[in-house]
Amino acid sequence: MVFGATTIGEDKMKLGKKWIGVDFDRTLSTFDRSMGISKVCGQPIPAMVDRIQKWVAAGKTVKIFTARVSPHPHLAWHDPKKVEKKIQDWLEKYGMPRLEVTCVKDFLCEALWDDKAVSVERDTAKLLTVGPVELIESGDDWQSVLNKQKKAAAKIAAQ
Repeated sequence: MVFGATTIGEDKMKLGKKWIGVDFDRTLSTFDRSMGISKVCGQPIPAMVDRIQKWVAAGKTVKIFTARVSPHPHLAWHDPKKVEKKIQDWLEKYGMPRLEVTCVKDFLCEALWDDKAVSVERDTAKLLTVGPVELIESGDDWQSVLNKQKKAAAKIAAQ
């Protein structure tokens, strides 16, 4: 298999361990755009911190999956290794281990937790969750979409 310029043999993939990816901004940490991506600026989101701690305690591999460490040329002003260290320091500060930080998904990734992700059914692309796609398709603002999601969730809970 080829990933960018790196070739990984099937035997290497079998030796790896499955992992769960957790987005950093707005999934694990609140985000204030005025601070910029080079600074770790948010507060931890307790529900995700709890999930990560439970997964790690159960022996699962968890990685922080974020564009903040992207080597993209438009982000050449920042050093991904320094950003990775800031994120790991932040994790440690809030009671989590110094998890691997990546911007690369591979075949061992079993789930991604991300505020921007839209879940679709395998092999059909049937929409499974309400998410940013509704915002894009409806033209509504985030608050309107959030209110619709809350009403839909309340309706399901009442059944």
